[in-house]
Amino acid sequence: MTEKFESIFHKRYVGGQGEVCEMEKQNREKKKETAVMTTLEDVLFEYRKYVNDPKAELPEIIMDTFLAIQRTENERK
Repeated sequence: MTEKFESIFHKRYVGGQGEVCEMEKQNREKKKETAVMTTLEDVLFEYRKYVNDPKAELPEIIMDTFLAIQRTENERK
């Protein structure tokens, strides 16, 4: 009996022989197509909701990280 694996990682982790389902590859391609750039306002909104404080500001380390990521994303355009 041949096994079916959900992903290449699953096959390597479990070991054995069998085929890898194509579902993971299709899902990854869809995710790439629907990638959306996150804005500072979005991050701030989620953070304020998380800490339950409508006037909260992001910690400095988070702000620095977000700005670094945003610069990288802008360079790709």
